[in-house]
Amino acid sequence: MELIKPVLGFLDQVLVMIINPGTNNTHFISETLEKIVQLNQLRKECGYHYQIEVDGKIDDNTIKDCAKAGADLFVSGGYIFNSENIGGQITKLQESLTEYQ
Repeated sequence: MELIKPVLGFLDQVLVMIINPGTNNTHFISETLEKIVQLNQLRKECGYHYQIEVDGKIDDNTIKDCAKAGADLFVSGGYIFNSENIGGQITKLQESLTEYQ
């Protein structure tokens, strides 16, 4: 986190990978939630305007945890497109965010 702090005021978006990129069926790394919390706190404390985006293993459960931690944008590929019911998966994600809010 210390490496990115000096440039946070210049950014529009910060991407947090919540899995190990480039590997299949990777599990959600719960420790990344603390990074999201820290980024969100810094954003509030310093008046920064960046959005926090999360990518990797976003499903109807992890999306709530990430939103609660402070994420704004969510990338969900496999959860949506590895299903027979793409629209249903998108609806589940939307409902999960509605439940969180």
